[in-house]
Amino acid sequence: MRRLLGIILIVMGVLVAVATLGGTFLYQFMTGQEMIDSTSLSIDGINQIEVDTRSSNVTLLATDSDQIHVELKTEDKRTKFNTYSHGDKLTIEVNQPRFQFLGHVITWFMGEFHQEVQIAIPRSYHGELVVDGSSGHITVNDLQGLSRLLVDNSSGHVNIENVEADFFQFDGSSGHFTARQLTTKQTEIDISSGKVVLEKVTGQIRGNSSSGSIIIDVDRLDAPIRWAGSSGTITLRLPEDASFELDASTSSGSIHSDFPIQVNSQSNRQLRGTVGDGKVPIELRVSSGSIKIERSN
Repeated sequence: MRRLLGIILIVMGVLVAVATLGGTFLYQFMTGQEMIDSTSLSIDGINQIEVDTRSSNVTLLATDSDQIHVELKTEDKRTKFNTYSHGDKLTIEVNQPRFQFLGHVITWFMGEFHQEVQIAIPRSYHGELVVDGSSGHITVNDLQGLSRLLVDNSSGHVNIENVEADFFQFDGSSGHFTARQLTTKQTEIDISSGKVVLEKVTGQIRGNSSSGSIIIDVDRLDAPIRWAGSSGTITLRLPEDASFELDASTSSGSIHSDFPIQVNSQSNRQLRGTVGDGKVPIELRVSSGSIKIERSN
């Protein structure tokens, strides 16, 4: 009897919490009402922009305006964003209500919750951009001439397209990462779980992955490529005229190359050799998985 009473009290407590903490969200969700909040800011004297998106989906893109424009679309009116500057740093932060995850649980049964942040950055901005998310998708499009682009996302897909930066870094726990037409001097990627696709990229590439397939399609090979993976196939696509020095090894899997390699050493699990003048080093390591070096289409 006491156990039954305890269970009833726990259930009642959960219902009260949902009613108290998730009520506003539930109302917004059921009515489908979308809230829009926006602002425009000057970037004069700003050399670093930091964006904290929490669990929102965020899109960052270029604008011809001389001001940065921030727009939030949400179905939860308690969600707000703050902007503040200190010295040459501008911070854009999405503030979500506590226990908003209760509302997310409701959407599992009733449909999809929409919360989008769009940030338009002037094309004249050439400083550092930092994007930090916990869960939610991140998209960065058409930003050129950045000094540094740093993206950190715990869970959610990340898409980068037509972006130029001296240095690019991505750190992720789970979710797919895709970059197309990414031009850098140096790219560093560290991902725990998820598929990585790099298409038409240039510059030095260094990556680490725990689980997931890796596809790297290089537009031109003029800088080293180094990737180490624990589990998953690594596919590297190179131009027809690529010249490189290859050092590839796998603990469990095969190694295949479309290029005629002047072999220095070879076994079932290791291949070392050169193609052409061999000036650009390529190092590929995987513990469980295969390595493929292919000609680009």
